[in-house]
Amino acid sequence: MESQEFLVADMVRRLGEVVGRKKLQKIVFLLKSVGAPFVERFTYHFYGPYSEQLADEIRWLVGTGHLTEVTQETANRHVECIYRPGEEPIPARLPEFCMPLAHRLNGYDARLLELMATIQYLGMQGMDLAQAGMRARDLKPTQEYTDQETETALNILTGLRHASDGAA
Repeated sequence: MESQEFLVADMVRRLGEVVGRKKLQKIVFLLKSVGAPFVERFTYHFYGPYSEQLADEIRWLVGTGHLTEVTQETANRHVECIYRPGEEPIPARLPEFCMPLAHRLNGYDARLLELMATIQYLGMQGMDLAQAGMRARDLKPTQEYTDQETETALNILTGLRHASDGAA
């Protein structure tokens, strides 16, 4: 692996832990969308933007000891993965401007991150954010996102865009 692929491990090291594969995917996608130097390619998937390349990198990072992955059963009998720093040194460092955004995103639940990432993905395809918010809800009817959740996601995305404009 090239040093660029170690950026995910550095981010997890500096966050302490990330709970959930979907959450880790969405954090990386959202950071990349506002200028973080991640190299992974994302396509639209059932849960929003998804990168098979990132999934492979995470498996490799776990296998080489750069990340640890612990699984646990949740109250609703769903199995989730918890990612923590591994023992191996990490030969790359995510730029400082990314970390306040990463910490903020890591504080949100995976459901909200999925909505945010889907809206951002649609926005990157040419929709304005409000239109993308409505389209995201149409694409995910089983999630039953509320108006308040959509508004929250749009407000956070607007804030992320402004924060990244000032940081870069």
